Amino acid sequence: MTNELFPHQEGITTLLNQVLADEFVLYTKTLNAHWNCRGPNFYSVHKLLDEQYNDLQTVIDEVAERVRANNGIAVGSLKTFADTSRLTDPSGVVSTSDLLQDHEALIRHLREDIVTAGEDYENSATEDLLTSLLNRHLTMAWMLRSLK
Repeated sequence: MTNELFPHQEGITTLLNQVLADEFVLYTKTLNAHWNCRGPNFYSVHKLLDEQYNDLQTVIDEVAERVRANNGIAVGSLKTFADTSRLTDPSGVVSTSDLLQDHEALIRHLREDIVTAGEDYENSATEDLLTSLLNRHLTMAWMLRSLK
């Protein structure tokens, strides 16, 4: 494999592994909220969080596979995820408000990452993936915001 096939491979790998860590931390926090859900809207919130953590599991796999498609190594340890993520690691029961804040943070980060992937690294496939993730997080945030 030549460098010509994988220009900016190191930068793309670093960017995608950071996104992977963000997604994994959010996945873990969504599981936490799902497991500890309670209140008058328990059933509907529990079902929504179930859908979201399943979607995030798919996202995690897509990002890791994109790292590999760019000839990089996908990170996979809990310590690396916690150290690399731009989100805070959960420390207690996570609320839907906490999840909304994290989705909104990811939306801001992904907007920057899209520009970096496209303009700095000239990697349109990664730019497309990140745009798809942005749309997913916009939808998940909207669903969480609508609970209030």
